[in-house]
Amino acid sequence: MNEAKNEISYGKLTMKEVFQKWYKIPNYQRPYVWDKEQIISLLENIKEAMKDESSEYFLGLLVFNSYEENQDGVNFTTYELVDGQQRITTLFLIMAVMNSLDDINEQVRETTGKYVYQKKDEYNGIPEKIRIVFDIRKEVKEFIKKKIIDENIRSNIDDFKNLASSKNQEKDISIKNISNAIITIIEYFEENKELNVNEFFKFLNLNVSVIYVGARGFEDAFRLFTVMNSLGVSLRNSDILKAKNLSLVQDEEKREYAQKWEEIENYFDSEFDNFLSHVRTVLTMQRAKFNLLKEYEELVYGKNKLEKGKKTIDFLEKYKTIYMEIFDKSHYERYEDFLLDNYLKVMKKGYEADYWIVPILKYYDKFKYNNLLEFVKRLDTRFSYDWITNLYVTKRIDNINDIIKAIDKAEDPQQLFKEELLNITENNKKEFKSIIENDVYGRRYARYLLLKLDLLANNNNTMSLKDTPILSIEHILPQNPKKDSEWLQLYSEEDRNNLTNKLGNLILLSTKKNSSQSNKNFREKKENYYQKNIEAFPISVQAMKNDNWNKDTLQENQNYVIDSLMNAYSEFLS
Repeated sequence: MNEAKNEISYGKLTMKEVFQKWYKIPNYQRPYVWDKEQIISLLENIKEAMKDESSEYFLGLLVFNSYEENQDGVNFTTYELVDGQQRITTLFLIMAVMNSLDDINEQVRETTGKYVYQKKDEYNGIPEKIRIVFDIRKEVKEFIKKKIIDENIRSNIDDFKNLASSKNQEKDISIKNISNAIITIIEYFEENKELNVNEFFKFLNLNVSVIYVGARGFEDAFRLFTVMNSLGVSLRNSDILKAKNLSLVQDEEKREYAQKWEEIENYFDSEFDNFLSHVRTVLTMQRAKFNLLKEYEELVYGKNKLEKGKKTIDFLEKYKTIYMEIFDKSHYERYEDFLLDNYLKVMKKGYEADYWIVPILKYYDKFKYNNLLEFVKRLDTRFSYDWITNLYVTKRIDNINDIIKAIDKAEDPQQLFKEELLNITENNKKEFKSIIENDVYGRRYARYLLLKLDLLANNNNTMSLKDTPILSIEHILPQNPKKDSEWLQLYSEEDRNNLTNKLGNLILLSTKKNSSQSNKNFREKKENYYQKNIEAFPISVQAMKNDNWNKDTLQENQNYVIDSLMNAYSEFLS
């Protein structure tokens, strides 16, 4: 595996070959995040593959950038991991745990020891060095040296349990997850006494392989992504953007900016690419035409909207702070803050798309809290109108981008609020009403309308959505009442066809629908089922105050919910 300068190479490596090299996990990489399920799955897959001694188990892709180093007069190649650090770290921990087991032979102990920490061999040009240098954080590097290299792993089991505990306040997530991984691996070997660990190591060493893609020079490493795509494997857009931007940060500031990126990425977690897309829209103010990476290259950097390197990372950090101040408040200093938070909860839980978030971020960046609540209400009205009246999606996105452009141009909120897109006409109002008066059950916007009604039903004073991860929609008058049901006495077939799927016959529950309850009469459902599942939803509670649910009651509730929505909808008539 010799990469000529400026040349990308790829091939296959067994674990024996992998652990004869020196690796570094650079500080721009994510923390170690593998959990118990992933680690056990890896061990079980290797164990299962062992049943056929001639089989070969492929572990995935390893991507690195290689360069020469010198330590104590010994030259060696370091392989900086661009992708695959989670798997390699897990294998490194497996080797370290196996080295501490009582029932391995001396040859396995000696080999696994070298795979973890190599003593200097000046006659063969081998430096004294840990197999993987964890440059993610200084604390991680010190933890690895002390707890895994210098001390016996199994003698530190209580320390690892303490570090892995959910009660532990250890700031570095890598230390916590590595501790949990070590406990998981130790327990796995203890629970699988029938497993011959010497044979397990032999199979792991010789029959478990990775595909590698490597280059010399950081810039050349970017060309790896082309090769990876040709192999059918691709990195996330965010990983590529991270590497591109951190490569332009001076060495003395690289750690600081790598940590900034890591903190942003950890905050958004699986939604990080969405956040990057939001920031892209803030800068371009237009609908996406390409994938995220190409959008940044051509429409952000190519149009001089933002500079690569420190300025990009600082801008992302700024918008992460804005996002937190808007969407992640832990307390409310003003009544308006509380009400704003409730509106945002309804929009987050009710809408099927999230591109409405961008104009709110842009507005806050420019005007802070100045009339922010009114802006959110106007945006909610426009977005819901476009969605519920079935305006085609590209036009809906264009409308949002036009609002962003209007924010960019406006000198103050009052000037912005004069924009046509932030006002509703009488014709808009009539069109909206004609839709929500008809059947809404089965429509994607039904949940949003019910959540909005909950917000309005209590005069905007309270919402309890944080504790209701399950939201299901229930018919009060059931869709298919049984032949002996009292519902058939209360409603004619024509009435049922007309009223069953109307908004006034629907309520939200904080549990999954229970089909066994659906055909029971109103009082039975109210007493045995509804009462304990509707506390979080004011509009549902209000419906349950009725003693019966006949045609007149249902129609009265239908009129009430339609009037409530239309009164709110009329607030911004132009």
